[in-house]
Amino acid sequence: MFPPQMLADLSVDGHSISAPKAGFLPYLALAGGILVATTAYVIFWT
Repeated sequence: MFPPQMLADLSVDGHSISAPKAGFLPYLALAGGILVATTAYVIFWT
């Protein structure tokens, strides 16, 4: 179903968990979105 080079990235052997590849930026983006939403709520609805 997957090409061999893709299966190597997935680590589907069932024994090892691959290291996270995304890094810190997704968490920073989520925190920024929460900050913007909270700031907008405070400014416009309080």
